Amino acid sequence: MDAIYNELFRITLSHHYYTSGQCADIRIEPTPRCRQLLKDYGLLCVGTTEGITVRYPAVAGPSNQSIPLKPISEAVVFAFILQSENPYLVNFSELPLNTGSSTVYHFNNLTTNIQDEKLLLSADSGSPFVSALDTIEWRPQQFDYRADHGATTAAVEIRDAWDRILVQETVAVVEGVLNYRIELRRTSPGQFNLLVDGVSQLKFYADDQLIGRKIFGLINIYRDDRVPSAYHFTDPARQHAVVPKTYRLEIDKRKTFWKYYVALKYRLKNQTPDEWPADWPADWEIVYTPDPAVHIEPDAARIKTLTDGTLAVPFIADTALPLQEAPFKSVQLKKTGPGNNASGIREVDHLPNPSVKTIVPDDSDNKIYSEVFIYV
Repeated sequence: MDAIYNELFRITLSHHYYTSGQCADIRIEPTPRCRQLLKDYGLLCVGTTEGITVRYPAVAGPSNQSIPLKPISEAVVFAFILQSENPYLVNFSELPLNTGSSTVYHFNNLTTNIQDEKLLLSADSGSPFVSALDTIEWRPQQFDYRADHGATTAAVEIRDAWDRILVQETVAVVEGVLNYRIELRRTSPGQFNLLVDGVSQLKFYADDQLIGRKIFGLINIYRDDRVPSAYHFTDPARQHAVVPKTYRLEIDKRKTFWKYYVALKYRLKNQTPDEWPADWPADWEIVYTPDPAVHIEPDAARIKTLTDGTLAVPFIADTALPLQEAPFKSVQLKKTGPGNNASGIREVDHLPNPSVKTIVPDDSDNKIYSEVFIYV
């Protein structure tokens, strides 16, 4: 009897920056250990336009129901890595900009976050999107932890993803500094929590086989009776009959404050601002046609001198605007004040949208800007 391959679970990844809603710039693939686990169960991991699907071999049983050739009844974890193929992914994603090289995103099916009937793997129950709550430190399975400590000894614990104690030691503190060698090479890779005197100090993910690879994120899909029932892809009450699940990740597009530097390259040349016509730039505005309530107005106090000596006036949006793959059309430079166009500057109907290659965080006002330079 020939085996058929049915879906065990799938992982989908959507991104609101892209017109299609899909994110082809992030690749999902099994870790080396996961590849072996898939092989052991005869499973297939197949890429899709939305992410991946994992399929299991089955035969038709009574009433034509599918019977897995090898039911998954033991506690296992399928681990996948996310790799970004776009160097500007974070620029146009609503994600933290200040994560270090030792930080990755980590997702699993251990907690319930169901929104709009979607089984989300992200942590923020108040939003469907991936956020800073999903970040975790990235470590080898052996490394040194060092921290100042006020007592002469410290109670050190290491716990796994289930909060089980793996290591429990009392460590001497020398000259006010706790030095501790974390040793997890005999433990399966995964998520861990380091506690000192009962207080969590470091949550991290450790896997020696992945060290040295450029990884955006990790996904762990557990087959374990402790997984929330809605996230089970097998039913323990029915001899682990398959209950296909779709696990979802969603990334929102970033919003920035658009700042257009308008430079008068071929008119008003070599004039200081006090020599400019009375209507420039006060009687001009950049009109964001998708939302007329947005104002992008000049700020003459922040004039910028460009490298060629040309003066550029910044027109700054009063609202953060979305970055998206398909640009907004008809962003216009228009004369909005009264009277004739005394400066002779022409109106422009189609200004470019900001590039995702450059965004400019400003700590002084806690805003992120997108700068566009326009010559008129």
